[in-house]
Amino acid sequence: MLDYNLVGSLATYRMPAPEDIPALVDLVERFHAETRSGREVGQPGVLATLKELNQHRRSGSWFVFEKDEEVIGYCLIANRWSNGLGGIVLHVDELYVRPGRRGRGVATEFLGLLAKVAPGDAAAIRFELPAENRRARALLRRLGFEAAKGRVMSRPLRGT
Repeated sequence: MLDYNLVGSLATYRMPAPEDIPALVDLVERFHAETRSGREVGQPGVLATLKELNQHRRSGSWFVFEKDEEVIGYCLIANRWSNGLGGIVLHVDELYVRPGRRGRGVATEFLGLLAKVAPGDAAAIRFELPAENRRARALLRRLGFEAAKGRVMSRPLRGT
């Protein structure tokens, strides 16, 4: 688990604190509404995920994006081992920035910092996103991600 703060010029990216739960629940619900996942995670789901990540620290990480004392986004990362890549894959399960804060480089900055501080056994960062999300795909291509298969885009963190 990446359990430290990342401080950028656009935001601070940190682990959620108890006082962040209401804002985090709101952002998760917005994410699922925008992606039309049909899921209603709510506070019980958010708390269950945080509990799982705290109990099994290598399972993944959750970051909230904070700017001017406001939670403006989040990223949920699930870690898994890849035999083919010979290391941990940081799978971006959810990444969301409030609509009024998008297009300002917050997600770009976070992903750049994530690549820099990834653990030594991390082999790649991966996303799974629908083909129709052209804006996100374009952003990921600019950041060095390549289409893998189907809905997956991946960026190696070290030589394979």
